Amino acid sequence: MAAGAAGLVLAGTPVASAASGAGTDTGATSAANSAGSTAGSTVRHINVGGSPMAAVADPRRGAAWIATGPAVVRIREATQRIVATVKVGGADLVALDRPRGVVWTVSQVRGYLAEISEQTNKVIRRCTLPLQGAVEGLAVDPRTATVWATQGPNLLEFSETSCRLLHTTVLTNFQLKAPMQVAVDAQRGLVWVVIQGDGSGATVDPGRLVSVSESTHRVVRSVLAGFDQAAIAIDQRAGSVLVASIQTVDVVSESTGRVRKLSRQPNNGVGIAVDPATGKIVLTGQPYASVGRIFVLGERTGKLLRTITGYAVPQYPAVDTGTGNVYVPISLRGSVTQFGI
Repeated sequence: MAAGAAGLVLAGTPVASAASGAGTDTGATSAANSAGSTAGSTVRHINVGGSPMAAVADPRRGAAWIATGPAVVRIREATQRIVATVKVGGADLVALDRPRGVVWTVSQVRGYLAEISEQTNKVIRRCTLPLQGAVEGLAVDPRTATVWATQGPNLLEFSETSCRLLHTTVLTNFQLKAPMQVAVDAQRGLVWVVIQGDGSGATVDPGRLVSVSESTHRVVRSVLAGFDQAAIAIDQRAGSVLVASIQTVDVVSESTGRVRKLSRQPNNGVGIAVDPATGKIVLTGQPYASVGRIFVLGERTGKLLRTITGYAVPQYPAVDTGTGNVYVPISLRGSVTQFGI
């Protein structure tokens, strides 16, 4: 998770108040055309409370899950209303195992990974973390039933079935550098990790993107050195990793490591999501500005297709590949911005 990320509410659109009660259809939404968005498009704001940071969407069950800090909330996509609230202190990351129907999050306060059942909306398993300190990235491989997390200098692999820590891969020995965002390509057996730079420039100790083999736990390749922070998303169909690093969006081939510049669209290096079904990318920005934005880009051309304008900086987005619904957490306002891609 990138440090210093702030929240966003779209300009000129009221945020509906809502109570978040488990099992009830609460959480009213408001809809309006956003300043800077495509004419006639609908943008909703769902009040989820807390300080929402990350989202995932399950098209099979028509559900979006939002990590809000105090809890993980479930939104029913058919109504865009909250239907469950699962209290897990310090939950600011979330990952989905769709085939098993479970959602994973982290209790940063109590030091464990928590598994939530989509059937019961309750925590069914807790995995103790080996170290103290924040977990910065979280991902799931449904094929191998494993959970991958970054903590300190390490990439951790947990078993979904036994909750055991299976392996620890040390990715850096430099104190100010740390593994951050993580994404898994289950089809190719690769875990991609952003290693944050030390902030002193590319000539000293730059950030980089690395891929780790799930079977050998060794670094396969290291690419894109020279950034302090970045957001990543994987398009398994294309076999590529999309990397948003402040001023640019790059495409990295998983098989060759070749880098292609897709767009020079400024962003905050915090959030990017891809919808392979429509060939579109959702990108969060703008860096170092009082007015934040959500961008929709063409995945093949990098062309800017849509801009939604608001305040400060939005967080980790999610796209439901079945419905085309987009969910962007807005941390300082305790809300989620929702629209169709």
